[in-house]
Amino acid sequence: MLAAVRAAHADRYRRVEERAAGGMGAVFEARDAPLNRTIAMKVQHEQLSDRPEQVAMFLREARLTGQLGIAHAVVPMSD
Repeated sequence: MLAAVRAAHADRYRRVEERAAGGMGAVFEARDAPLNRTIAMKVQHEQLSDRPEQVAMFLREARLTGQLGIAHAVVPMSD
């Protein structure tokens, strides 16, 4: 499932620099080309992509943070 998401967004987002990493993935500064803006992009570690429970947790987190609707939020992170 995540492979399909990655492929669909490969042309839209360009990773600039890794900013942080933890147990589940890494956060990158990235560029959203069509909207010409800088974003934070969290990418799940490749070795976790074959574990359905880890993929589900990652997607659940993405859905929840996507609902925040805060343009300049600082979200605490932990491993």
